[in-house]
Amino acid sequence: MSTATPAPTVLSQRALFGVSWSATARITIQLSTIVASTVVARRVPPSAYGIVGMAALAIGLISLFRDLGTAAAVIQKRDLNQQLLSSLFWVNVGIGFVGTALCFLSAKAAAHVFHEPEVVPVIRVLSASFLIGSFSNIHAALLNRSMAFRKISSIDISSSVMGLGVVVTLACLHAGVWSLVAGTLVSAAISSILLCARSEWQPRLLFSWLEVRSVMNFGLNLSAFNLFNYFARNSDNAIIGRYLGSAALGFYQLAYNIMMFPVQGIAQVMSQVLFPAFSEIQQDNERFRRIYLRVCSSIALITFPLMTGAAILAEPLIKTVYGPRWVNVIPVLTILAPVGLVQSIVATVGQIYTAKGRTDLMFRVGGTASVLFVIGFFVGLPWGILGIASSYAIFTALLALPLLYIPFRLIDLRLVDMWHALKGIAASTVLMA
Repeated sequence: MSTATPAPTVLSQRALFGVSWSATARITIQLSTIVASTVVARRVPPSAYGIVGMAALAIGLISLFRDLGTAAAVIQKRDLNQQLLSSLFWVNVGIGFVGTALCFLSAKAAAHVFHEPEVVPVIRVLSASFLIGSFSNIHAALLNRSMAFRKISSIDISSSVMGLGVVVTLACLHAGVWSLVAGTLVSAAISSILLCARSEWQPRLLFSWLEVRSVMNFGLNLSAFNLFNYFARNSDNAIIGRYLGSAALGFYQLAYNIMMFPVQGIAQVMSQVLFPAFSEIQQDNERFRRIYLRVCSSIALITFPLMTGAAILAEPLIKTVYGPRWVNVIPVLTILAPVGLVQSIVATVGQIYTAKGRTDLMFRVGGTASVLFVIGFFVGLPWGILGIASSYAIFTALLALPLLYIPFRLIDLRLVDMWHALKGIAASTVLMA
């Protein structure tokens, strides 16, 4: 399964096609989520969101090792064979069983950390999602590698909409926290089944440690980075849940989820398409730079005004969409919205590291940044969720340039080139504000 580097026009057309389908899927999912949340938020108390948030932290920690970076390695590696793919499939299934067991057994420990006994059954039920996903990791990687984004998008839409349908139905039946749990599991199961069914590749009873070891250096460094990045992104939630309680965590998480909208909804759409595209041109820095700057400009064109508007209009947005019980979210969202603006650009640098095969450098840089973010959250803790949100914003501003400069060197890209690509959009956003 060797891959020849496509002509510029062909690659651009495939990337544009992929972005359009991925964007369609993401917009559909986000709109469905917004519609569903307006119903669910009025029927499920903030504490239920907090409990699910605590469970997600515990499961998410173990989920960082769900594939040990093997899926990304499949996309990045130039040559593949059946023995390697089948070996990685069975490794993933084994990790799925181990991860589910660890999630189940760690439930009481997580409840002790958060001082919330109700989180135990939630973690144990949600642990099944770890095993469910392990059967389709390699199938999803191969679909991404071949840039089959039409298939991927249809699967994402189907699984998400059906999961949200379960959430809304059970919320209306007053199922409380279990409506959120059931929706998550249904979405994961449907996604895994469809990925396996629509992939042209199927595993065989083959296994070779030699083949597995050929991608483990890349994969383990990526997993180590994901571990540190997870702590950076979730330590604020863990600190709030541990010291301020589930209600405060529910308020903070809603603001955080809105802030992450551009990162998850737009930057990640681009990243999903760009990783396989960049992997194909990983040796051509000139093309890499040109496409990367164009993508960052496209992201900024959407996220800069979107997040600026969210900061300015936080009060009417929250009161109208979510209702008066969520008014404590307003000042937090005002602080975090600019963070989403910056992170929508910073989040793209991961594609540079992975496409270039430099997950070792990615791990070192990301690990250092993660430690600094955690220190900042503890500094802001005495001032409650507003203090933690403010620390998040301050450290994001301080670290933005270093986090861009280091990976830019891998493709010979200057910070001033990025500024020239974004300055017009930034000026227009300021005028809009």
